[in-house]
Amino acid sequence: VKASGAHIYPSDFVVEGMLWLRMLRTHQPHAHILSIDTRAAEQVDGVVGVFTAQDVPGSNRVGSAFQDMPVLCEDKVRYVGDAVAIVAAESDEAAYRARDLIRVEYEPLPVVSDPRAAMEPDAPRVHDEGHLVSELHFGRGDLAAAFEKADCVFENEYRSIRQAHAFLEKEAGVAYYGKDGRLTVRAGSQSPRGNQAQIAQALRLRTEDVRVIAPMPGGAFGGKYEITVQGYLALVTLLTKRPCRIMLDRDESFLAGVKRHPFHMRYRTACTAEGQLVAAEVELIADTGADASVGPAVLSLATEHCLGPYYFPPLKIDSYCVYTNNAFAGALRGFGVPQVVVGIKQQMDMMGRAVVMDPIEFRRRNGLRVGQPAALG
Repeated sequence: VKASGAHIYPSDFVVEGMLWLRMLRTHQPHAHILSIDTRAAEQVDGVVGVFTAQDVPGSNRVGSAFQDMPVLCEDKVRYVGDAVAIVAAESDEAAYRARDLIRVEYEPLPVVSDPRAAMEPDAPRVHDEGHLVSELHFGRGDLAAAFEKADCVFENEYRSIRQAHAFLEKEAGVAYYGKDGRLTVRAGSQSPRGNQAQIAQALRLRTEDVRVIAPMPGGAFGGKYEITVQGYLALVTLLTKRPCRIMLDRDESFLAGVKRHPFHMRYRTACTAEGQLVAAEVELIADTGADASVGPAVLSLATEHCLGPYYFPPLKIDSYCVYTNNAFAGALRGFGVPQVVVGIKQQMDMMGRAVVMDPIEFRRRNGLRVGQPAALG
């Protein structure tokens, strides 16, 4: 179906009489919203409505792990890309023109961009509840004694990068009222049931009154697991009773879309002169950005895999997922594992070289055997 060109992707689908949507996104990383002036935008020919947080009838929150992501920001913005208003117009051109006429007055707030700094008690608060989204702690054995008897000890810090999915089809979809009377959202999605529940809560609807259709998208890789455009589409159709459509521009997708979690990692590992692993101590800090998304799950998988398929008798692992004013991070193929592989593979190479052993042989010698516990037991 794909090869023939017959498949209707989310961005291909159109509905008669649909409105075109464009979001105004902030360029402030952290700021109070003092005022939003939409009067000039509302006067643009073809504009049907300009909507802000005060138009959201429900909780105005979505999110997979925690509902901490506003559909539209009401009191403050938390990262460059947060949405503060939606324009609905008869044409995409009118929506663009009106969007650029919206005026927002901000009061800048202190910015926290480093996840390790975010863990300090006096760090600026991204969310009132604090910066720690989740934490995990595991350990076994006498770590101090194991390091003391080791012949080679390597301690290093590593950082992995923030990464965008860059799927060919950007975030896109339509919303309309179906023949059954249900508010229907048809969009690129990897979690239609989760989207349904979040839309219903955010807009104060019954779950059974919302339908989410997830046709095969033009790429996702985790980046369409979280709500992307679904909340905007559902809100405008609810308020106007008209179908609507949106597809993000590429720069907007890069700006506001979900990213891979950057990790700050500290590894301390040790082995004997004969090439036997004896101990490991690991600290992982995942930068989940301004919204949690699936950060706790990503941290869990990273923690499970941070020492690879190798047997370390004593070990200690401390892992943290923290808020910052960076772009929010969530699911991306590998789900936390590609980041920590950066650390453990380099540690294994260093230890292998130190004892003058082939890196493959060093790995074979220390690979998990039947009956041995992996890092988390």
